[in-house]
Amino acid sequence: MISDRGWRSVLLGACAVLSLSCGEGLLPEEERAGAGIPGNEVGTVDEVGQALTDELGSVLGSPVATNNTCAAIDEHTPACTTQTTAPDRSYYWTAPSTGMFTFTTTGATFDTVLLLLDASTHASLGCNDDASSTTFQSSVTVNLTAGTRVKIVVDGYSTRCGDFALNISAPTFAGCAAVKAAIPSAPDGEYVINPTGARPISAYCDMRLGVELCTEDVGVRRGRTREGSNLDYVMMSLLARTSGLCSVWALRGASDNRPIDALVAAGNPSMGTCQALGFVSDGTITLCDFGSERGTCGYNVSSGYYRYGNGCMGCSLNDGYYTSYKLQGPMRISTVISSMDGSTRSVCRTR
Repeated sequence: MISDRGWRSVLLGACAVLSLSCGEGLLPEEERAGAGIPGNEVGTVDEVGQALTDELGSVLGSPVATNNTCAAIDEHTPACTTQTTAPDRSYYWTAPSTGMFTFTTTGATFDTVLLLLDASTHASLGCNDDASSTTFQSSVTVNLTAGTRVKIVVDGYSTRCGDFALNISAPTFAGCAAVKAAIPSAPDGEYVINPTGARPISAYCDMRLGVELCTEDVGVRRGRTREGSNLDYVMMSLLARTSGLCSVWALRGASDNRPIDALVAAGNPSMGTCQALGFVSDGTITLCDFGSERGTCGYNVSSGYYRYGNGCMGCSLNDGYYTSYKLQGPMRISTVISSMDGSTRSVCRTR
């Protein structure tokens, strides 16, 4: 005959195999009352436990997952609590954008501990036992770069286990300026903003200036070059969030509307064209023929065919090669990296 304890082991094993949510409800009331007491078997079901790790993608929500830890094994020992031998469950999750993210176990039925690890290096990114003095549930807030993959560990204090809810949220800011004000050390990158208050969108932020260089909505954007010229520029741009690529066009100097060309290697610039504009790196640089013998690319050339570049042979203005952008011309045969109407666009990487 199988004992009561044996039946509980069988039931918990079935829960582990079928991924069912089976918790303290399987136990007699007198044993539930003793959950978490050192030496008590509640929450230490090693005889049927297994390591359980699920993929969550980049989902946000409250909750993103619900489950029970009692059928798992004790795989991790969080540094923010001592003498814990509780079973734990783990999830992999990838940051959809750069910014702050908050992970909580609000809704859990037991005393949780939450641990966040870098999925590649296994370095601890954050750990919390109790979110406040009035709760036994946990909360960790961290600043992550878009594409960072983390391992979320839902553990228990001492030997405690039970049902839990895992919640992941991202604070939404009105714009990049608000992000910079809230996180002065925030790096360039993709953030979730909500400029209208009606629809959150992804945006690539230049955090030196606290401005949007590219968002999921087409718009006029302003920036400042970084290769040494500190040229204020204006452009149209559109972000493809899934690929991390920003299309740019109508790129020109803010003060004179002169078009901008790609940086050429002969000038020995310190960075690529898209980096000079404030992006991560070049995607696809597409050239539009520009000059008195080529065309206007839609730009106003009433005062001559001048463009910003770092290389020109035979120009009357800033002839030669330079490490940074100069206004050069007049141009007979040259190029610029976009047209005014967007028929020619270049692409920069945001991650």
